[in-house]
Amino acid sequence: MKMKPYIFSALTCAMAASLSAQALDYWDFATATDGDGLQDVANTGSLGTAWNFNTTAQGDVVTSGVFNVSGDETITRKATLASATALNTLGSSFRYELDVASWDLTNADVGTSVAFRVADSAAQNFAQIILEKDTATTARFRWSTELSDGSSFFRQEAVTLTGGPAVYAIEFELGGLVNYLSGATVVNTSTLNFGSSDIAESLFVKNNITTGTADAILSVNSFGLSAVPEPSTYALIGGLLALSYVMTRRRK
Repeated sequence: MKMKPYIFSALTCAMAASLSAQALDYWDFATATDGDGLQDVANTGSLGTAWNFNTTAQGDVVTSGVFNVSGDETITRKATLASATALNTLGSSFRYELDVASWDLTNADVGTSVAFRVADSAAQNFAQIILEKDTATTARFRWSTELSDGSSFFRQEAVTLTGGPAVYAIEFELGGLVNYLSGATVVNTSTLNFGSSDIAESLFVKNNITTGTADAILSVNSFGLSAVPEPSTYALIGGLLALSYVMTRRRK
């Protein structure tokens, strides 16, 4: 029996929808309640981890759909899996991203940094994105990943003390090279292959912040790790959609 064009088209569209990036350990603050800390916001990823302690007492809370990092305390918060999960059971290509609404390091001490990380069972930060004030007048976003020889690969982009919005991301394939992105632009690519094999926890780390005010130094729309379909998969879906179009046209 021949498949009717509209059924084929519907199935193809359903396949395309299911092949979008799949959040694994991910936090989106768009619908969070004002005053919520990290521990209050649901993990929208399939791994479903939760933070070990909240951030409200330290002044890091959601306001108007963004997570505002402020306050003077140095803290580390962890969202840990019950047991480490092999990355190859979650996918083969991944993206770790930090979607930033704005930043203002004007009143922060030199050396102040805010880091968002994901680590493996050996406590190696296999992907992390860091905002740091490195001089009285300059700041930088830094990307870092663990590589196959056990080393960490850092790349950075200089920014002004205030700015945003911006999206910083790390894209990698298991056993492949790593791309470091600012927006849609690949700023750099690693010289060695990605080096971790599992995921154990996500981390939020705030260091050496002295703003003298309660103002946010960093406002974040979302951050976390997602599995990304292979480019060849997108090509297959594109071909199926084209075929669906031809079948529909012939029926008319």
